[in-house]
Amino acid sequence: MHIIKASKDLSNYLNSIRTDNPKVTIGFVPTMGALHAGHASLIEASVTKSDIIGFCNHSFKTVFECLKLLQILIKLINLL
Repeated sequence: MHIIKASKDLSNYLNSIRTDNPKVTIGFVPTMGALHAGHASLIEASVTKSDIIGFCNHSFKTVFECLKLLQILIKLINLL
């Protein structure tokens, strides 16, 4: 498990993984508050369908930081 707190660090980490394995799949589970059963089902689906799972919770300073992380993941996925 890697705990990444900044979008730049996430981008660097995922770019290094993509260099080693360009076909790696990435799942992303965003939250904006308390965890609930819906989040659990998203995590379970991501585990079965993805090589790497990104999880963003409400501990980010703002929701916008979480959205930045999602944008990075989308850009990387679109590079496939």
